[in-house]
Amino acid sequence: MTLMTKLIRLVLWLLVIAVSLAACIDPYEPDANYNLDVLVIDGFLTDLDEPQIVTLNRSRTEKLTGRFGVLPVSRAALTLLIDGQQTVAFSETAPGTYQLPTGIRGQAGRRYQLQLLLSDGTRYVSTEEVMPTAPAISRVYQRFNSASIVATNPARLLPANDFFIDTNDPAKQPNFYRWDWKAWEKQPWCRSCYQGRYQIFDDQQRLVEGCVTNFTIQGYLDYSCRTPCWEILQSTQLNLLADIYTDGRTIGGRLVGQIPYLHAGPCLVEIRQVALTKEAFMYFRQLEVQTQNAGGLADVPPNAPIGNVRNLANEREAVVGYFGATSVARVRYWLNRSANTGPPIANTLFEAQTGRIPQEDGRVAALCVPGPTRTPIKPEGWQE
Repeated sequence: MTLMTKLIRLVLWLLVIAVSLAACIDPYEPDANYNLDVLVIDGFLTDLDEPQIVTLNRSRTEKLTGRFGVLPVSRAALTLLIDGQQTVAFSETAPGTYQLPTGIRGQAGRRYQLQLLLSDGTRYVSTEEVMPTAPAISRVYQRFNSASIVATNPARLLPANDFFIDTNDPAKQPNFYRWDWKAWEKQPWCRSCYQGRYQIFDDQQRLVEGCVTNFTIQGYLDYSCRTPCWEILQSTQLNLLADIYTDGRTIGGRLVGQIPYLHAGPCLVEIRQVALTKEAFMYFRQLEVQTQNAGGLADVPPNAPIGNVRNLANEREAVVGYFGATSVARVRYWLNRSANTGPPIANTLFEAQTGRIPQEDGRVAALCVPGPTRTPIKPEGWQE
């Protein structure tokens, strides 16, 4: 589950809390309909040469059923305002996903603000953020842990390689950190079809490149990758620190990642040290507390994680999420797992992800479709 998914689920949970609390005050009406509609924004400009992306979604209830859902917000106009003068437009690359032109990245010390215009004419702006500077990572190291990651279904502890960093905190200035990680695993399987077959062309030689339903087929058929392909795994936990007690000193042995021991093959790991503004840190801190301590109605009701984006015409509208500017220090680490002891979670990456052995069709091979969780481009630092 990504951080964005966790945020959206938290929003929906908070809406349930709001409805439940209303029911505690007023007489219970089992057939009452609640029309809830919240804009959720997620995106951070970085100083890395990577896609700069903002996502827009709406968390809402259906008027008739009261059922919660998430819809991408399309056809919006997004612009980035730099130092109050220069503007750069985003383009929509997928429903609700907006990206800056290739090559655009942030610079430490400059001011950035996001401006939004929805298709219905509603305007939103974020607060301005001055991008801080991320100190370099001094050292990255790891050790195998046979009982590292908590799993709930079934309840157990999973093996992983625990990653640690050392870094020197700048003196006489407040610094706010967030750590996360990304890992690339070689992926030999690119598509699975349930009760169907993968086709490149149909009978009229029109391009299909997808699964075609065939109910005579029972279960799954799996298709190997046509080209080299890598699966992309990312951290889902918030790992935050304010340097109140470490100002000017070494931050040593900080646990920054638990890379699951999915299979015995190697992988490439990127550790990221992100410099946050104080405001972004406080937002993530609130989100961290709520996602870790979201209990029952007996708990103190949390406040919605309102971020730094506001409706220009309606200051009372609650907009969830945050747009910020972050500098990033990163280190890539080749993890060959040869020193790991004990069995991995599964024999192969495919089995770890699906819980089953692949049933190869063998007639055709499938495309490695690029996206947030997969790439056909060999990652820099891959050693095979």
